[in-house]
Amino acid sequence: MQQKLVCPSCNADVPADNINVAQMLAVCPNCDTVFNFGSLSAAQKSKQKKKPRKMHPPQGFHVETTPEGFSMRWRWFTPAIIGATFFAIVWNAFLVFWYNMLGDFSMDGGFLWIFYIFPIGHIAVGIGMAYYALTGWLNTTTARVSEELLEVRSAPIPNFFGDGVMACSDIQQVYVNSRTTRNGIVYDVVAKRYGAYEKAVVKGIRQKDFAHYIEQEVEAFLGVENQKVEGELQR
Repeated sequence: MQQKLVCPSCNADVPADNINVAQMLAVCPNCDTVFNFGSLSAAQKSKQKKKPRKMHPPQGFHVETTPEGFSMRWRWFTPAIIGATFFAIVWNAFLVFWYNMLGDFSMDGGFLWIFYIFPIGHIAVGIGMAYYALTGWLNTTTARVSEELLEVRSAPIPNFFGDGVMACSDIQQVYVNSRTTRNGIVYDVVAKRYGAYEKAVVKGIRQKDFAHYIEQEVEAFLGVENQKVEGELQR
């Protein structure tokens, strides 16, 4: 008797063209779930009933099947980057003007150094705004998920606080929270690890729906049941 492979997330039939027998991976044509069917028995494949997926890939979010699992890729750009770029240009242009002016200025009593030191805090802000604007225009983040690892890398400008690698066997639950930065609200995808230790696996996402979609796909691939976590940002 011929048996069909059924998506464990939405119960849709998966055609043969979407099945990689060598890697034991399949992609659902209905909800785009990437799943490993090697551990599913024939009875599970035909009888498993789960709720349909709540979210489809947001616009600008790309999901690809890999030999090990799947990868997700997204750009950092949002419309807010346009205003931030203009503000960064004006802010840093004023600082350049300020120091050029001091180069042509002299003051009796040797107190000119005060005017060099005073804007140091403004320089730090200017560097931060320039980094925010440049990464918004240029950066792309790729998250690769396999049975063993969840790896996050950003390029071409390094994301010193948001990239990293985590063993998937440590992940007990995944959820999203938000935090406010100088440049606005950003979202982190947080993994609750066994032993109640938590770690943000993807930090500083500027689109809320991207963060929730990452949460959904990682949970589905690893077979983690979605449970409410205190303090999480609801979908």
